[in-house]
Amino acid sequence: MEFDVRAPEELQAITSDAFTARSRALVLKDTAAILSKDLQNLRKGSYSLLLSSFGRQRDVLVALETSKSHIEQLGRIRAYSISVSDSTSSREAMRAFDALLDEWTHLSAQDSGGTPTSVLQELAAKGVEKGWESLLPVLTNDFKSSFAPLGWPAQLQDLSKLPKSALQQFKAGLVDLLRVQRAGRAKPASIMPARKILSLTANTANHTLPVEPIVALEALTDPVVLRLRYHFGGGRGTDRVDKPEWIFQYILRQFDSLRPFLARVVQQVLNSEGLGEYNVESEFFVYLLHPLLAKLRRLSPILRSNPHFLPHHAAECIRFDVKAEFIIPPEYEFSCTRVITDDPVTFEAWIAAEEQAAKHSFEKVLHRDKGWEVAENGTTHVAEAFVGLLEGITSRYSSLPSLRSRAAFVSRVQLPLAGDFLARLQELHEAHLRSISLIGGLVGAVGGVRQQAKNETKSTRSVEDDGILDLCRWANSAGFVADSLSWWEDSVFFVTLWEEMRAEAIALDTSRETSEERRAPDSLFGGIIEGYKALEGRLLGSIVEEVVTLVANQMRQYVQRRDWFYPVESITPAASVELGPALSSLSNIIDVLRANLSESSCSSVVGKIAARLDERVLTNVAFTHTFSDAGGAQLQIDVAELGRAIAGVRGAQWKFLPRSSDASYLLSLPTTSDSFAPSSGSSITLPFVFESIRTLDLQDSVEAKSEFLSKIGLKSLSWAEARRLVHRREETNRLY
Repeated sequence: MEFDVRAPEELQAITSDAFTARSRALVLKDTAAILSKDLQNLRKGSYSLLLSSFGRQRDVLVALETSKSHIEQLGRIRAYSISVSDSTSSREAMRAFDALLDEWTHLSAQDSGGTPTSVLQELAAKGVEKGWESLLPVLTNDFKSSFAPLGWPAQLQDLSKLPKSALQQFKAGLVDLLRVQRAGRAKPASIMPARKILSLTANTANHTLPVEPIVALEALTDPVVLRLRYHFGGGRGTDRVDKPEWIFQYILRQFDSLRPFLARVVQQVLNSEGLGEYNVESEFFVYLLHPLLAKLRRLSPILRSNPHFLPHHAAECIRFDVKAEFIIPPEYEFSCTRVITDDPVTFEAWIAAEEQAAKHSFEKVLHRDKGWEVAENGTTHVAEAFVGLLEGITSRYSSLPSLRSRAAFVSRVQLPLAGDFLARLQELHEAHLRSISLIGGLVGAVGGVRQQAKNETKSTRSVEDDGILDLCRWANSAGFVADSLSWWEDSVFFVTLWEEMRAEAIALDTSRETSEERRAPDSLFGGIIEGYKALEGRLLGSIVEEVVTLVANQMRQYVQRRDWFYPVESITPAASVELGPALSSLSNIIDVLRANLSESSCSSVVGKIAARLDERVLTNVAFTHTFSDAGGAQLQIDVAELGRAIAGVRGAQWKFLPRSSDASYLLSLPTTSDSFAPSSGSSITLPFVFESIRTLDLQDSVEAKSEFLSKIGLKSLSWAEARRLVHRREETNRLY
């Protein structure tokens, strides 16, 4: 088609008329004012009114005599605009639109200081805008007509089997729409409006994005969105709230089935047309979310009346939100969960349901079979499952869009649950302590001598009977939860959450306190962690008390032994017979501690047990009985065996009872150089030590006394204790 670009006859005729210079000057003087009035008709798009106005105001057209190109351009703009609007062929309309766009581009590059040029610029811009508006529906319909031969969107599983002619028709229609799209991007913002999309959040406000819409993608999603709306708004069964996953799975299945075609066909066409900054998959997925959000809002009243379904429904929303984050652009601020969190009534029902679900899961954790046994990772099954429960709650609220909703989960679900487990462990510990006191009281009442009967009873009970195994497992659980919470509160998520919550709390309460008087807690879990650590310390202390009491009772015959003054040949190479029950118990206890406590807790407990037993041996044996050289040597053997039992290492020399070891060493010193010596080649004898102590007693030098004790290998005993032992050995030696 050839466009009629000739100027109207009345415009061509007026250019040949002769005017005087005076008339020409008058016309030029009034040109701007007259054209300003005529521009009102031009802005209305009425070309006939404009031309009739030009016919009436023949003087105005004299101003155009000096530039016949303006008249020709006016004719071309008029012809192109009419062709775009009236053409029955989309191809011819596209040619006319391209030519009209070229005219506008050419005029835009010129200086608009002159009135005729500015008029033509606005006339061309108006023609481009109206041409774009009239051409877009035509091209969109042509593009949609290519869907049926292609099988869009139902039959695109195998791209290799698509009809080539249908695919070419589809691409051609897509290219035409994209070219109009690209032309629209070249026009000023006053002509092409900025892109507006429905907000992908719970409210209905619009978001203005810095790019215009891809009309082709909107048309491409229309049949898919129509199917979704029909499916989601269908008959019975679509509003079931007990299986919300089918809604999200349906969306994902639809998207996954079309994803290869979008990536391999549509995206390539966009790239070739200079629109490669658009991600077709992301943009397409966004359009599928609007019927989904409408469906979720429709389900909200049903969920409020059935709140026990809310946790499962919210979990599916969160799971879908996480998947959607990897598909859609971040500027959309998409969140299915906002449908719940932005509605106060629904959110309150959800929180209440989560509280009940958490309590139910908590009770199941506590009563699980063999839950208090230690797992392979070194902690109890109960503690491991409980921390897993807390982690599950964190995953529930960590991706929630608002601070208020996250804070509600922490303060109403997670922290109370952590406090409940702490309280339950405290109850178990207190019940254990009461049972120990009750047993002792009953035995004392029956036997008449309470403490003695209690001790005799404890000496015959096993580690399990005394609850040492239970104490270890409870302490293990408390320590594991405390360590887990300590690690959490240092993570980026909880640090950020705590800072936001603290800032919000300070902002809400500043009326009565100055900034210097306000003091915020140190961390989100600080108080609860301190509670768990304090309980762990009390449990470990109870373990120490139970073990020391049990072993001390089993050492009673050994402590009460009277005959420590016997000849050298009476020494046995092994520990005393009376020490056997205590050594056996210690061996079993150390095995239990190592199997049920963490390495650091076990080391701490064993150290405290050793210190208590060390003091008992020193006070009740070394400082109480009368020793010969042989008796002191036997005590050395016994102390070494006790140390090995405490250390859990058999057949190895382990000085785990330093004060008792030093005392037994002094008690075993030979009275003469020919007497029994504890170690071969030793030159230290009891007379030498006795004389040295008597000499140093006359001095006030503390350094000299300490240096002497270190020289003879005594570092744990005080000077007074060493002097007491040596003087008593000398006195005993003189008596016997």
